[in-house]
Amino acid sequence: MINDFIKPTLTFPPEGLPGQKAKKNLLKIIIAIVVAGLLGAGISLATQIWDPLWNPFRPSPETVIEKMTEKMGKVQVIHSDIDFEIEVKNGEEFNIKTNALVDTDSADPNNQKGAMVFNLNFNIAGMQISLGFEQKIIGQSSYIKLTTIPTQVLGPMLQELGMDINQLRNTWIKIDEDILKNIMGQEFTQKMEEEQEKAEKQQEILTEKIKKLVENKKLYLVKEELPDEKVGKIKTYHYIVVLNKEEIKTTLLELIKIFNEQEEAQSLPGEELQKLQGEINSFFEKVGEIVGEVQIGKRDKFLYKFIGEKNLGISQFHKGQEGTFTVKLNIDFSNFNQPVSIEPPQEFKTLEEMFKLPTSKPR
Repeated sequence: MINDFIKPTLTFPPEGLPGQKAKKNLLKIIIAIVVAGLLGAGISLATQIWDPLWNPFRPSPETVIEKMTEKMGKVQVIHSDIDFEIEVKNGEEFNIKTNALVDTDSADPNNQKGAMVFNLNFNIAGMQISLGFEQKIIGQSSYIKLTTIPTQVLGPMLQELGMDINQLRNTWIKIDEDILKNIMGQEFTQKMEEEQEKAEKQQEILTEKIKKLVENKKLYLVKEELPDEKVGKIKTYHYIVVLNKEEIKTTLLELIKIFNEQEEAQSLPGEELQKLQGEINSFFEKVGEIVGEVQIGKRDKFLYKFIGEKNLGISQFHKGQEGTFTVKLNIDFSNFNQPVSIEPPQEFKTLEEMFKLPTSKPR
């Protein structure tokens, strides 16, 4: 009887032992976190917020470059920062460095505008020559201003003209059709205008033929896809590309034929074409692989940067001569289709005023 009263009894809650409920809740939380993480990662990959090279939603380099080519072909306003360098080392150093800051605005076909700041440094055997100028083109008028003048080259020439070099430095000079008419005479400028009009029509035809020629041609191949980088604040795809030599060789021959037809010249004889083809093949064999880097905006697909460099041995082109030949090119593009102000300078001189030229020539 007594044992019946003190006999222990165990009662299990309907949801199991105390701890089991907590474990189940913890498991649900972990599953929810994993699912949310996978979902978030999937969305991040699909929207390219997170875009590693292995992202299955990442477009192929060929697709990106194709879109870039299409977008750049429609750009009307653009800023370019161009660095170009040639260096030769064969006992004596020869070096040319140029930098050009260029703004172009072709939004209005009847009033195209452009502005450039250009600087050149030339060094050969210890002798240095520098040249710098600014230029503005507004419709049919051009303005140019020399900012750095190679006095050792231009100084004697200007003295013979009875002109002080300081008069030329930092002075805007205007050049337009009316000024050329006054200087050269009406008859000469009329002939020049006729030739220019003819050249412009030929240029339009030639441009259209070249567009059709290069359309859908792969003139470059993607060699490597690099991790994404930034140009300023812009996220970009980063590729190493190589020129497609076989396609380019074929295209060059076709271009030569087009130029011959454009100049109303007879077609090159078969022997000449074979000789020319041999020279082109020989050149590309000597040059070897031509590689460059491109960076393309991930969102807008504009080309933001191009970098190219090529080192060659001089002996590849001139037997018996030692040394190296290096070419470097770096271009940064920006301000795509952004408004740009290109206005004529407030103060300038005409060619007649600057060089004291006659206002007209006798016929």
